[in-house]
Amino acid sequence: MFTPTTESASTIGPFVAVMLSFVSGVFVSVEDLPNWLEAVGKIFPLYHLAEGLQTCFVTGASGTGLLSGQNVTSLLVWGVAGLLVAVRRFQWEPQAAAA
Repeated sequence: MFTPTTESASTIGPFVAVMLSFVSGVFVSVEDLPNWLEAVGKIFPLYHLAEGLQTCFVTGASGTGLLSGQNVTSLLVWGVAGLLVAVRRFQWEPQAAAA
């Protein structure tokens, strides 16, 4: 458990999403980041999704832009990993509160 309450999770979640967007090239070009932060940003799936979707808007582009095997592979790996974590960790019954 990362957050003790739903209120804290609803506060932390958007903050993490915005920070991830900055290092993944959504708001700032990845080339403008320091080398170490660029390497960190390229690990996350948002970088690969943003790169693929940004190529859609290039003049003369067609399709989704997710034609790069690396982008699609990374998104699939993250999707499978998320599915495995969800299958192993999800419970219908709420967990008992820590005393």
